[in-house]
Amino acid sequence: MFRASLNRERHAGYSDWAVIFTVQCKDSGVVETEMHALLKQFKASGTYVKDGKVIHYREIFKCESKKIVAILKRKFSDYFVTA
Repeated sequence: MFRASLNRERHAGYSDWAVIFTVQCKDSGVVETEMHALLKQFKASGTYVKDGKVIHYREIFKCESKKIVAILKRKFSDYFVTA
């Protein structure tokens, strides 16, 4: 569902989004903030048009997806919620 929404809305101007890794975690805000800091060297920014408005994106990172997943697993596995 999330992927379909990203593609339909052409988030950041792209329509080929794919979900590569999902996990439930506690303190997701902490994980997201720290991930952004860890990935800052890969940060991309720009603009795209959505519903006739110019949108500035700042939460896009350009690097190999397996690198991001490896960092997430290595640094944040203690935050993962298991069944």
